[in-house]
Amino acid sequence: MKKRLFFSLFLIPVLAAGLYVYKSYFARPYLTVMGYVRMADGLGRQTAELIAAFKEEMSIGFVPTHRTRKEDVPEGIWRILKNRKRPLGKVILFEDCLFFPGHLPYQKFKTPAASDQIRIAYSMFESTEIPPEWTLILNTYFDAVVVPDPFLIPVYKKCGVQIPIFMIPLALDLSGFLNRPLKERPNTPFTFANLSSCVDRKNQLTLLKAFARAFGNSEKVRLIIQARSTFNKLERKIAQEIEALGLTNVRFAVNPLTKEEYEKLFESIDCYVNLSKGEGFSIQPREAMALGIPAIVTDNTAQTTLCKSGLVTAVPAPYPESAFYDWGRTYGFSFGCSVDEAADALKRVYDNYSAYLQQGKAARQWVRQYEYSALKPLYLSLIKPKKVLLGKENRITEEYLMTTSFELLKKYQKIARSSIHK
Repeated sequence: MKKRLFFSLFLIPVLAAGLYVYKSYFARPYLTVMGYVRMADGLGRQTAELIAAFKEEMSIGFVPTHRTRKEDVPEGIWRILKNRKRPLGKVILFEDCLFFPGHLPYQKFKTPAASDQIRIAYSMFESTEIPPEWTLILNTYFDAVVVPDPFLIPVYKKCGVQIPIFMIPLALDLSGFLNRPLKERPNTPFTFANLSSCVDRKNQLTLLKAFARAFGNSEKVRLIIQARSTFNKLERKIAQEIEALGLTNVRFAVNPLTKEEYEKLFESIDCYVNLSKGEGFSIQPREAMALGIPAIVTDNTAQTTLCKSGLVTAVPAPYPESAFYDWGRTYGFSFGCSVDEAADALKRVYDNYSAYLQQGKAARQWVRQYEYSALKPLYLSLIKPKKVLLGKENRITEEYLMTTSFELLKKYQKIARSSIHK
């Protein structure tokens, strides 16, 4: 009898430990996040922060589509990121580019859409058409797609995407900016800046020309162009343009920054400038607004949302041009601005800086809607909705998810029932 009791007392904690290990490392999770972790990139950052946000509320697995980068990754998620033994979850949130030549991450699914699984792609593009391969992949392998800006909904529909299209903005970790004091006065010299990838779409060459036209080689003003990466030898073209314009008040560098370095650099900026020809969301102007730093942006694609706020300086961008991408193909149009219009915007902000600074408090308040704390309920409603309704539109609120797809409705109901039974 004593032996049995001893054996039972020994066996119970062993079984409990084994069950914990199984559930934590091997059992099918509720959610699988499929993507890459790179804290200097919009989607790469969201992958890590979504896992951090929901790891206490549901079981989560991770399937990498690129090499995971450790720099600045949130604490407490490494166990999830390193675990490769879990099967795909009941809900999959795909956070990567759907396709470009030589990179086919969707093939990790191995099969088209499954009856016991909801596959959701979080997707964005920067021009008026998406690649035809994306349309095929979305319609074949996914049950729904989520885009970060209203501009993209008609773009995806026009290109033939038939699955439901939802809109939830990219969730941003703005704490490092919101915890700092609002901008109060300009630096000496006055500093304009652009922090983004060095690609043609970002339009740094036009920014250089506009800056030269507005200020020449004035010692009172400087321009910082800090790029995290470069493509198609554009770095050389920018350096040559700086030399051709004879500018000694421009600092240009290509190297990724740590989160601490990035946020500290922002403190030295008086006006953030993004003359991009096309954006799927646009992160850096929102970070500038969180600090109360005036921003100048082109009024096109997803940046129109920023311009509608009335809290940035909008540069008209009425000139369509074929949207050329780094892998050598064009998809629809992007939209450029004139050097004169851009130079005029730079001068207006510089000459009337105190008036623009007065918008800082309102800008900070407006941008809070993109914080994780504000958007987490919508992402939770996407992944694990309280209620699913069949309706005339695809919409997500904190209280319900509405879809035009009867098939998607049934899948959510089936997964909800299976989760209750387990």
